[in-house]
Amino acid sequence: MQTPPTERPRLVPGLDMELDDAIDTPAMVDKIASDTLPREISSTVHCTEALVTYLEELHGNRRLDQFLTTAERAQVAQLIASLGDNPARADEFFSSSSELGYEQRIPSSGWYAGDLAGCREIAKAHHNDSALPEYARESLTLLLALHEYLDDLHGNSGTREILTPAERAQVAGLVSQILGHPPTAD
Repeated sequence: MQTPPTERPRLVPGLDMELDDAIDTPAMVDKIASDTLPREISSTVHCTEALVTYLEELHGNRRLDQFLTTAERAQVAQLIASLGDNPARADEFFSSSSELGYEQRIPSSGWYAGDLAGCREIAKAHHNDSALPEYARESLTLLLALHEYLDDLHGNSGTREILTPAERAQVAGLVSQILGHPPTAD
């Protein structure tokens, strides 16, 4: 008798939130956040939406329909480590889904590694702030969980740089290949 294949996680790693909620939450509140929240919180909510888009890019044609297991994330970390240093990453950024599809990328509307680190600190400080609306707290908590997932993909060094579009395509190829097979054990 064959054992059924193990399923990949559909909850955001480190967060008891359904994947569909994780994808929809930032996009749903993006516009509301600009009008109703303090600037630093609003900015962090926008960063969360852009981070979801960046992770979708890294997941390739599979997008974020499921998350990689710990062992699979280690495979991605090995690939990223094998890419070596790339001076182009110093100026690299990721963008909101509303910015994708344009022929020219707009650096002024992008999020850089330093921005992501700053938003992570804001999220750490405010994700349990009862004075904030629930959607804002969820977005901040989501940013923390997705940043940790991204750190796992980057391996020991964590997320210090944003990958270039060509490097993202390489990672997406590997992730798509991994997701086309049964999950590896954790």
